[in-house]
Amino acid sequence: MLLTTGQAAEELGCAITTFRRFIHAGLLPGLSQRGVRTMIPLDVVQALSKRCGTTARHRCRS
Repeated sequence: MLLTTGQAAEELGCAITTFRRFIHAGLLPGLSQRGVRTMIPLDVVQALSKRCGTTARHRCRS
């Protein structure tokens, strides 16, 4: 399953701008482009959540 940046940020409980910083920092492998959208695999978001020590709806800080 692929998520948009907004969906992925919501899943992590962080701001979309924070999530975009993760993308620009190269922290997220497996990204794909669909038109103007960046799509992130759900398993990558879940791995980042574990790495940050967060669960859905909790704030993730880099």
